[in-house]
Amino acid sequence: MARSTPQRTLEDVRRSVARIQIAGERLTGRLRRDARSLLERGRNELVKDLRGFRREVRSRAEQVRRDLEKRVTKQLHAARAERVATLEKRVAKLAARVETLERKLAAGRPAA
Repeated sequence: MARSTPQRTLEDVRRSVARIQIAGERLTGRLRRDARSLLERGRNELVKDLRGFRREVRSRAEQVRRDLEKRVTKQLHAARAERVATLEKRVAKLAARVETLERKLAAGRPAA
């Protein structure tokens, strides 16, 4: 069983080809204008633009580096602060145990 597909008429094909040709001509014209514009600007202007672009890229990269450095430092500081708090608690417990042992020794009782 063959499917019935609407067949394009010769006129439809001609219109499509004409639209494609017009679009191609517009694109060619735009490319020509852009190329002319680049040539007219001259090499010095292009070099100047590139240097400015280079400075901008370096500046952005430096800013990203600083932001990343701040984040990493902040996270490391938070981790260090947490570790210090844990160690302080452990030292306090050990100090309490030592004090208890010293009292027991001073009272003459054997240490357990």
